[in-house]
Amino acid sequence: MLNGSEKGCNIVVELYEEGVYGLLGYTIKAIKGLDIAPSMTFLVANIPSRINIIYQNIPQWVDYNPITSCYMHDDLEENIYTDYVIRKSGVVGTDCVPNTDVPFDRQNCVIESTVFFEPVFKGYSSAFFRGNVNAVKDAIVRFGAVNLQDIGIVIGWDQNYWIAATQDVDNYFGYILRKFEIKIGKKNYKGEVFINADIIKIDCTRDATNPACSGECTNPSFKSTQQCPCLVEDLRIECLYAPQGSADSIRAVLSTVTTIIVLPSLLLLG
Repeated sequence: MLNGSEKGCNIVVELYEEGVYGLLGYTIKAIKGLDIAPSMTFLVANIPSRINIIYQNIPQWVDYNPITSCYMHDDLEENIYTDYVIRKSGVVGTDCVPNTDVPFDRQNCVIESTVFFEPVFKGYSSAFFRGNVNAVKDAIVRFGAVNLQDIGIVIGWDQNYWIAATQDVDNYFGYILRKFEIKIGKKNYKGEVFINADIIKIDCTRDATNPACSGECTNPSFKSTQQCPCLVEDLRIECLYAPQGSADSIRAVLSTVTTIIVLPSLLLLG
């Protein structure tokens, strides 16, 4: 949850309301086993000093020169925080960089901190998917948590109910666990997850010109993922649950699972 001082930082409040704060916290807990309250101000501090957005098939562009502060707004056309900053700079907790002000030093914790500067989740990026109930369950098992449209941050399920961390109506900047009935016949659930964007499976039948589809990488069994990226049907351990993608896009490909996962409610709950 956000405390009184953190509520005074506008950009932190916006990223909380958009679900970035909660989805990051629960995903990191599931994937890394770390119970941290993510520092949104660290993400803000690491946005590029200049951002050009070029629209496909439209002869115009938008040029941003963001000035990082608590008073800025998340009005970028692309979600620069989840698509670029986390992948490049990772995430630290508020015990390293509090959510009360945007730091100038991006390589260290604040002076008052008692923890080491150890960013986690470098290489991760947000991905969106659409699918049925089994797709949502698969996403929870593979990626730890799902920000499910019209429900909230789903962290598991119990029989016919989703278990979700939702904003507490009595404490707007905190979370409570609630159950939502699973609509078995629904086929168009929409959700967001965080995936390791640096480890994706390349489908050589669709992306034959990719360098990973020729030469030594056609038999990558004894190669690292740095030497040869993951391929579809790749049996290397780090590739087994990697999402499928291509050189130009990343998409979460989900299938049926039966495992149930329920995470404990820790720092993020108020």
